[in-house]
Amino acid sequence: MADGESAIGEAADVVEEASDTKALDVVARSGFAVIALLHISS
Repeated sequence: MADGESAIGEAADVVEEASDTKALDVVARSGFAVIALLHISS
Protein backbone atom coordinates (compact mmCIF):
# COMPACT_ATOMS: atom_id res chain seq x y z
CA MET A 1 0.00 0.00 0.00
CA ALA A 2 2.92 2.34 0.68
CA ASP A 3 3.91 2.28 -3.00
CA GLY A 4 0.44 3.37 -4.06
CA GLU A 5 0.34 6.15 -1.52
CA SER A 6 3.80 7.28 -2.59
CA ALA A 7 2.75 7.39 -6.24
CA ILE A 8 -0.37 9.37 -5.34
CA GLY A 9 1.72 11.79 -3.28
CA GLU A 10 4.18 12.26 -6.13
CA ALA A 11 1.35 12.79 -8.62
CA ALA A 12 -0.22 15.36 -6.28
CA ASP A 13 3.11 17.19 -6.04
CA VAL A 14 3.45 17.27 -9.83
CA VAL A 15 -0.10 18.55 -10.25
CA GLU A 16 0.47 21.17 -7.55
CA GLU A 17 3.60 22.44 -9.27
CA ALA A 18 1.94 22.43 -12.69
CA SER A 19 -1.14 24.27 -11.43
CA ASP A 20 0.72 27.01 -9.60
CA THR A 21 -1.30 29.71 -11.30
CA LYS A 22 -4.45 31.45 -10.12
CA ALA A 23 -6.37 30.76 -13.33
CA LEU A 24 -5.80 27.01 -13.20
CA ASP A 25 -6.70 26.98 -9.52
CA VAL A 26 -10.00 28.72 -10.24
CA VAL A 27 -10.78 26.36 -13.13
CA ALA A 28 -9.98 23.32 -10.99
CA ARG A 29 -12.14 24.52 -8.09
CA SER A 30 -14.99 25.36 -10.46
CA GLY A 31 -14.75 21.91 -11.99
CA PHE A 32 -14.88 20.26 -8.58
CA ALA A 33 -17.89 22.38 -7.66
CA VAL A 34 -19.74 21.40 -10.83
CA ILE A 35 -18.98 17.72 -10.28
CA ALA A 36 -20.17 17.99 -6.67
CA LEU A 37 -23.42 19.67 -7.72
CA LEU A 38 -24.07 17.06 -10.40
CA HIS A 39 -23.35 14.29 -7.92
CA ILE A 40 -25.70 15.77 -5.31
CA SER A 41 -28.52 16.42 -7.78
CA SER A 42 -28.47 12.95 -9.30
